[in-house]
Amino acid sequence: MLGSRIILEPGPGPLPPEENERQQKAFQEVKTTIKEAREKERAAHETLMARLDGSGESLRSIGKAAEWSRAAEHATSPAATALASVALAMEERVTHSTRAMFEKAMPGGPASVSAMWSSLSSAQKQDLISSYPQMVGSTNGVSAIHRDQANRSILAGQRSQLVSELKAANYMIKHGGAKGMELTQHMRRRDELEQALEGIDKLENNLTPGEKFLLGIDSTAGGRGQVIVASGNPDTADNTMTLVPGTFHDLGDATDYVARNDKMLERADAMSSPGTENAAIMWGDYNSPINLGEAALSFSAEGAHEDLTEFQEGLRATHEGDTRSHNTITGHSYGSTVVGYAGREGGVHADEMIFLGSPGTGVDHAEQFDVPNDHVWGGTAGNDPIDKFAPPPSPLHWGLDWASGGDTHRFGTDPSDPSFGGNILPTDPNGGHSDYWKQQESLDGMAEVMVGKR
Repeated sequence: MLGSRIILEPGPGPLPPEENERQQKAFQEVKTTIKEAREKERAAHETLMARLDGSGESLRSIGKAAEWSRAAEHATSPAATALASVALAMEERVTHSTRAMFEKAMPGGPASVSAMWSSLSSAQKQDLISSYPQMVGSTNGVSAIHRDQANRSILAGQRSQLVSELKAANYMIKHGGAKGMELTQHMRRRDELEQALEGIDKLENNLTPGEKFLLGIDSTAGGRGQVIVASGNPDTADNTMTLVPGTFHDLGDATDYVARNDKMLERADAMSSPGTENAAIMWGDYNSPINLGEAALSFSAEGAHEDLTEFQEGLRATHEGDTRSHNTITGHSYGSTVVGYAGREGGVHADEMIFLGSPGTGVDHAEQFDVPNDHVWGGTAGNDPIDKFAPPPSPLHWGLDWASGGDTHRFGTDPSDPSFGGNILPTDPNGGHSDYWKQQESLDGMAEVMVGKR
């Protein structure tokens, strides 16, 4: 998962104020020293060039004058090289020290990371983003603006990696001599890589600076890629919704879900008071089931719910201002199972939960979540075939309700059934499994819940 790429040894919590102040002072002193060293280096180079230029005709009569000129231009004198090396070593030492502060804060969770990040100077933050963009971009508790900056900086490199892997896959298909199942695997990998590359191209065309925030990107995770994209800045938004996609989701179709979020945001903005800021996040940071067979199992949800919980906790930690934002989390299809597992295990750190076209949430009643019953919402469109594709695991329950009278699905009671104990979100009687963002009833219902008007 994007939020758990780096494995670190447990360490102490945030530094005490006096120690942090001491490190900040030392950092500034070293920065000043480096600046002075580089200014002296530049001055020495300029003096050398000026003297060479002033020598005029006499220099032209000296052998190897061109070599002397190039030497001055490229600053390769022993003294200059030594000075530059010292400056570089000092700068690396400072960056390493700042990284150590970052790593010590990470085991403490998003709140600890947020406190540490807020204590850094702008120069320290930029040093970390430049030197360790993957660490900064994937860590919950870092501000959305800086995660976006770090993740954008690694997009080109990740694209190059995909291109290299695609070339290797094509070579194995054409010249590797593979047959049967082995050839099928190479062809499947080729298709995954092509879809991931297409997804990155769509992302780059869709990531309007200041409007879209790239909160996580791993183009090779799970073989299909994972990504987190926010429409609007969740750190400053009054209302934020996180959408978790379902089966088949990967980097290739990420922008489709971003577009769905954008449609919902349009309705939310229209319903909001002037000056209200709204944001919507597409959280595709897990290995979604690749087929209906995998969607009948719980391992994808079990592997994802902790990362989702931590991401949601990070939204709370980085939010600015004295007023807490009104946060909603929405799960579509198998994504609702991921949300449900997070809600019953570690919490979703949200005010509202919405389940759309759900195969079940891992619980039988809304009271088993960490959100009050009257803030839990479930909706299933009239022509959504989820009942057919997500039957109960036991044949004894096929076509039957549980003894409690509830409609049972693969992973528990249907959250859109009255017996679940939550609210029923309006949906179109003719809508299908992917139509919740196309039909006015469900689109308006989601927006109303998000802005607190339902």
